[in-house]
Amino acid sequence: MHFTVFGDVVDFNEDDFSTLLDYDPAAMNGKTNKRYGVEFLPTSGTSPNIDERIELVLGWDARASIMNKWITDVIEWLTLRSNPHFRFFNGRDHGYGILRMSKEKVVAEVYYHDKYVLG
Repeated sequence: MHFTVFGDVVDFNEDDFSTLLDYDPAAMNGKTNKRYGVEFLPTSGTSPNIDERIELVLGWDARASIMNKWITDVIEWLTLRSNPHFRFFNGRDHGYGILRMSKEKVVAEVYYHDKYVLG
């Protein structure tokens, strides 16, 4: 399964996972978690995402259904709430990412496209 994630790379106690849940992105270098960098994980062009996996589980063309959209929304919401170091999460769209780096800054861009439209 593929998805897009932008997140902070932070230090946390592997023996006490709750230290990661205490992470406050606004604090940047809070009292319990030090931020070391960022993670950029773009989505895939064709591999199944959350909504397509739901369709496989339900066994019918559920991608356009209200139920599929609702389940995907809930999964995205839960993923963000249970991973406070994630700044962005998208589990439904296909595309690719570009990372531009210079001495002054790093810019990550994600471009989404319709999986079923061939150019």
